[in-house]
Amino acid sequence: MHSLLFLLLDDLPSTREEREFLHLTGETLEHPGGRLYESQGDPRWIISEVRKRLLAGATLTAVLIPEFAIRDLREMDLPRSCLVVHAELMSTIPFQEGWRPLREDNLDLFRVLRPVREGMRIEVVEDPESFQESLHSSTPTVIRARLHEVSESPHRWYGSLAEPSVGGAVTLMTLSAFRQRQARHDGEIWLRNPAALGLSFSDDEESLPTLVKNRQLKIHGLSVSLRGNYDSLLDMWMGEQDQEISREALLGELKQLKESGVSTNYAALLTLHAPNVDPQVRIMSGLVVEQVTPFVAQNLVITTERRVIVHPGEIVPIALPAWCMNQDLPSPGGEKIRQTPFILDLAGASSQEGVWSLLEARVHSSQPSQP
Repeated sequence: MHSLLFLLLDDLPSTREEREFLHLTGETLEHPGGRLYESQGDPRWIISEVRKRLLAGATLTAVLIPEFAIRDLREMDLPRSCLVVHAELMSTIPFQEGWRPLREDNLDLFRVLRPVREGMRIEVVEDPESFQESLHSSTPTVIRARLHEVSESPHRWYGSLAEPSVGGAVTLMTLSAFRQRQARHDGEIWLRNPAALGLSFSDDEESLPTLVKNRQLKIHGLSVSLRGNYDSLLDMWMGEQDQEISREALLGELKQLKESGVSTNYAALLTLHAPNVDPQVRIMSGLVVEQVTPFVAQNLVITTERRVIVHPGEIVPIALPAWCMNQDLPSPGGEKIRQTPFILDLAGASSQEGVWSLLEARVHSSQPSQP
C-alpha cells in the first residue's frame, strides 16, 4: 500500500533550500483549505520536522494518507496546525511518540494528532488552594474543575488574579477551556496555570499592569475591530468614562494606527489617567489584555511596545495593535477589556494564525495523560 505525505502550508517555501529540505515536489493537490504540497521524503523524518515546527508556533498541517484515499482527503475539512493520519496507517508508522491523539477531532477515516513537548512535567493538584499556590510557579500545573464553579468563585481558584485591578483569571479560564463548548455549561475542564500556557509575569515597575495594581494609574479599555465602524461604540464608551475625553483624540489614535500599516485587524483602545503622579508607562509587546466578561469574545495580545507619560489629571488615549488569542471564541469588537500581568512571548508567532497555533499547541501539550 503506497502512502503519500502532503503538507498544507500558508505559502510554498520561497527558497530552493527550504523546498529541498522538505523534499517538496512540483506535485500539488487542490483543497478547499489551501494547496497541498506532496513531499517525497521519508515520512518519519518529515513528520519529525513538522513536529518541531508546530511546537515553535508554525502554522502547518501534515497529512499521511494511502494513495487510494486521495478522494476522501479532497472532501475533508482539514484542521490547522496538526498531523492528520489515515486510520489504516496509524499502526504501521512508528511516529506516535511525541504526539497526542485528539478524540474530539477524530474523523471517520482519519486521526488528528497534536505535538506534545518532550520533558514537560505536568503537576496535577487536587484542591483550589494548591492550584492558587501554583500560579506564580514555573512548573506547569493543572487541576480538574467544573467551569461553572470556577466562574462563580474565581477568587478561590485565582486569588488576586480575579481582582479587576490585577486581571488574568479570564485569560487562564478561557484558554483552558479551548474547544470545550459543552464544558462551559455543565462539564469539567483542566484548569492550567500560567506556566502551563507559556505565560510569564510582567515585573517591570513602569509596566502598565504594575502601575494599575499599585493604583498609580487608572485605565479603561475597549476592544476594537479596525475593519469595522466604531463610531457608535465610542459614543457609548465615552459616556461610561470617569472623566470627559475628546472623541477626536480617540478617533485620531485609531486613524493613526490604521494608517501605520499594521498587519493586525484588531486593537486595544485604552484611556490612561494618573490621579496623583506622572508615571512613564511602558506597554510591552506581548502584554495580554483580557475581556472583562469571560467567553463573550477573544482576549488580545499587544504586538508593538509603546511608552507614554501621563500627567496628573490628564487622560491619554492610546490605540495598540493586537492579535486575537482564542480561536474558538467570537471576534472582538466593542467589549470592555482590562490589563493582565501576563506576557506572551511572540517570538516565532508573527501572524494571527501563528498566535492561534502557538496557544493551541500549548493547551494540548499541557493536557495530562490521565482522564
